[in-house]
Amino acid sequence: MGILIGTDEAGYGPNLGPLTLGITLWEVPNVTVDLYHAFESVVSSKRVRGTLMVADSKDVYHSGQSIETLEETVLAFLSTLHKGLPERFQDLADWLGLELSGCGECYGSLAEWPLPVCASPSVIAEHAERLENVFRSSGCRLGGLRGSAIFPSQFNDSVDRLGNKAELLSFETLTLVSGFLGDSLSRGEATVLIGCDKHGGRSKYAGMLNQYLTTEFVHIERESMECSEYRWQQGESEIAMHFRARGETFLPIALSSMIAKYLREICMNAWNAYWQNKIPGIKPTKGYPVDARRFKKAIAERQAELGISDRQVWRCR
Repeated sequence: MGILIGTDEAGYGPNLGPLTLGITLWEVPNVTVDLYHAFESVVSSKRVRGTLMVADSKDVYHSGQSIETLEETVLAFLSTLHKGLPERFQDLADWLGLELSGCGECYGSLAEWPLPVCASPSVIAEHAERLENVFRSSGCRLGGLRGSAIFPSQFNDSVDRLGNKAELLSFETLTLVSGFLGDSLSRGEATVLIGCDKHGGRSKYAGMLNQYLTTEFVHIERESMECSEYRWQQGESEIAMHFRARGETFLPIALSSMIAKYLREICMNAWNAYWQNKIPGIKPTKGYPVDARRFKKAIAERQAELGISDRQVWRCR
């Protein structure tokens, strides 16, 4: 059995809103398979009419645009696992194993946010059906999707505990990987390839893998600015893991990037709706540093009146 796992994040840089992560697992005949090639009749890394775009979320969605393309892809793949669509964000959270209890007051009605936001349910269903047909014919299929959202108060607590946000990203990423890896290996011998986008400018990950993912000896294949590669034996299974700059050329990472971005965009919609209800006319924000300072200043007086601490609002890194 071959297993491909990919993971990526969204919202690492902002001061407002959650850090979100996505992870995907694929069952394949061989880990050398190129999923873009296997799914070329239904998936493209570019905008091609009649196909689902799967690419780095930064290429799929830009601020100010509709999230329709992002949403179509994420929900079509999700529908192949759950045979339907989430009606509200809490449904999506449940399907992805996402915990919302730490979001706090400032995300208002996030759990009840209606889905899909703008994509057509019938179009999503058509794409999902075509995906299922290709899964059957190619022998490659999606085995799981999960996500994570670390809201500001949780983010700040974790940075205090771990020392910095780079370590937080590594911990949260490998916690997701560990869950999927454990499930996969419990089903018997497997060859596993795990792909991650580079964590900032970091090139050395062996110590991090031993700290958070495996107690086995990790062989370093190479470590460079472009790619860091590792392998180890886990019982009867061979595990390989790579961290690549522009890792979204690996489809499991690209879809994970889109899941993470979709989660963050909906969270920020709920965040902005909450503050626009409290301060009519306030300009919404995406939470990135320069505009985050503008927004933080604009809500300061009302925030104090509501008794909401900065720790619930502002990420320390």
